[in-house]
Parts: sequence; C-alpha cells; structure tokens
Amino acid sequence: MGIIMGKQNVRVAVVQAAPILFDKESAFQKIEKYSFEARQHGVKLLVKKDNVIFKS
Repeated sequence: MGIIMGKQNVRVAVVQAAPILFDKESAFQKIEKYSFEARQHGVKLLVKKDNVIFKS
C-alpha cells in the first residue's frame, strides 16, 4: 500500500550575507532581521549558508 501525498506549494528562500565576526549579538540580530523579512514575504523555509558565530 503506497502513500499518496497532496501537492503543496512552499516558499523557500536562501540568504547569503557577510558574517559578523567576533560579535555574537550583532550576528544574531542580523539572522533575526533576515528571518523576519523572509516571514513577511511568506517564506516557510529559510536557508542561511554560513551561520558561524565565533565567541568573542
């Protein structure tokens, strides 16, 4: 017996932004900003390539 899945459109976005090195608070604020903006445009899945946050 197979599983039949319905079709559903999902809006996906990719963020490529310069990292903020050695400033954890600013790095999180930047991620939050892009996440909020994407959500405002109906994005359900946001991919951020280089989420590296160094300890200061």
